[in-house]
Amino acid sequence: AAHGKQQAVAVCALPKSLEGTGGPFSDACWDPAGLTKSNSEETILQWRSAELKHGRVAMLACGGWFHTAAGLHPIGDAA
Repeated sequence: AAHGKQQAVAVCALPKSLEGTGGPFSDACWDPAGLTKSNSEETILQWRSAELKHGRVAMLACGGWFHTAAGLHPIGDAA
């Protein structure tokens, strides 16, 4: 029933510390919760580094899960 209507996407100007990291539009970012508006650049950079670390740990965990699901148990088989 909503033909022709476009949904709004929260786009904001980047803080100075995040310039050039906005994807195809280097002067904007996707921030639906508005976290970049009400927090300092130091806090945003801390959250960004935590997000990268958590993403890397999650990728390693998935790799371990796939490894175990494939039936490879090098430590358990050695016992």
